[in-house]
Amino acid sequence: QTCALPILLGLALLAQIAVSVITQGTPLLAPIVQADLGLTRAEVGFFNSALMGGSLVMMLTAGAMVDSKGERAALIGGTAMVGLFAIAVLATQQFYAALGVLFLAGIGGAFPTPAGSKAVMGWFPPHQRGTAMGIRQTGIPIGGAIAAAVLPPLALAAGWRTALALGGVACFVAAAACWLGYRNPEMPA
Repeated sequence: QTCALPILLGLALLAQIAVSVITQGTPLLAPIVQADLGLTRAEVGFFNSALMGGSLVMMLTAGAMVDSKGERAALIGGTAMVGLFAIAVLATQQFYAALGVLFLAGIGGAFPTPAGSKAVMGWFPPHQRGTAMGIRQTGIPIGGAIAAAVLPPLALAAGWRTALALGGVACFVAAAACWLGYRNPEMPA
C-alpha cells in the first residue's frame, strides 16, 4: 500500500491540474473572447465568472456525493465533465451559449477538490496528511501556470474555442488515468 501512495496522490493531483487548466485558464482568454464575441467589459466579466458560478452551486452537493459514492467516481466524473463541456465550447457561436456551457463545466469542476481532499484523508496517515494535501493543492497553481503558458498562444493561433477544447482533451486524459489507476481506500465501518 505504501508504494502506491505516490501514484494515488499523483492521480488526484493530475485531475486537479487538468481541471485548473480550464478554470484558471479561461479568464486569461478574456481579451480574445471579448474581441471575438464583441462583448462589453461587463459581459466578459460574466463569461469569466461562469465556471466559478457552476462550481459554487455544486460544491456542497459534490462533497456529499464524494462522501456517498467515493472519491474515485468524483475524480473521474467531475474531470470528464469539465472536459466534455470545455470541448462543447467548440459548438457555441453566441455569448449566452458559451456562458451556459462554461457554467456546466464549472459544475464538473466542483468535484475534484473534495475528492482529492478525501483521497488524502483516506490514504495517508495523520503525520503525512498535511504534506500530501499541500502537494495535491499545488494542482491549482500548476494548472494555472500551464494555462498561462499554453492557452493564449493556442487561442491566438487557432481560436479561443479550440484552446479550451484542447484543455478539455487534457481533462479526458486525466479522467482516464484516474479510471485506470485510482481506487478508493477501504474505510472502516
